[in-house]
Amino acid sequence: MKILVTGASGQIGKHLIPQFANTEHNVIALDHQQLDITDLDKTVQLFKHCQPELTINLAAYTAVDQAEENSEHAFAVNQQGAANISKAADSINAPIIHLSTDYVFSGNKSTPYTENDIPDPINIYGKSKLAGELAVRQFNPRHLILRTAWVFSNESKNFLTTMLRLARQQEIISVVDDQSGGPTYAKHVAQTIVALTNQLADFTAADWGIYHYSGTPYTTWFEFAQAIFQAAQQKHGFTTPQLTPIKSSHYKTPARRPHNSQLSNQKITDRFTIQPGNWRFALEELLTKPTPD
Repeated sequence: MKILVTGASGQIGKHLIPQFANTEHNVIALDHQQLDITDLDKTVQLFKHCQPELTINLAAYTAVDQAEENSEHAFAVNQQGAANISKAADSINAPIIHLSTDYVFSGNKSTPYTENDIPDPINIYGKSKLAGELAVRQFNPRHLILRTAWVFSNESKNFLTTMLRLARQQEIISVVDDQSGGPTYAKHVAQTIVALTNQLADFTAADWGIYHYSGTPYTTWFEFAQAIFQAAQQKHGFTTPQLTPIKSSHYKTPARRPHNSQLSNQKITDRFTIQPGNWRFALEELLTKPTPD
């Protein structure tokens, strides 16, 4: 299958392209410099030229706090860009796998969010991603929208790399302990996308739609930070900073965060037998390598 991947230089894209290298799929990997997804004409032209049989859209504006002041840019990429890719893919009869986020929810629910829960984002980033989901659903009936949460790896800017960086700079680190979710290893998301791709030939009309995929077990940012430093200390022996739990109300950020980012994996497990990855095992895998600078 010929597959076009947008946002290929991002955190998940860096894991996805190597995963496809071990398959028979022919992958065209594009970053934002090679394709401006906010330009409909250029996007349509590229699709007609390349004729992909599947599109995987990883391109997104992900700067959550900056989005509060740059809402126009966030919506241009996350809504209009998603609409353009969906239109372009549909114009050549190609389905789309589109990556989304737990931030489409308010976080006020007391149990894990399912695909049937009504989105209610509380910040600009979440609103722009929800608008992108709606665009994908509107313009391409053969869509898989994959929502994930708390993505981490040993590359790019994410919670893991931030904690390791702060540990070298500070003796005391404060981390919120009243937000919960499922940390998700970027490599596991990539493997899930490949697994979905390999099952497309057997899809029925009922298989298209929205799916959740996030790591297990659920935890808090504070507990996740504790686990990071425990694993890093065992593997590298560096001095662990003092961690201080704080409430979200004491850690002011431009964008509000959901208190509950837990996503239920039941639907994707039942329909595709895809099991969620364990983030603790992922930390062990990542921290056997040198820590990023």
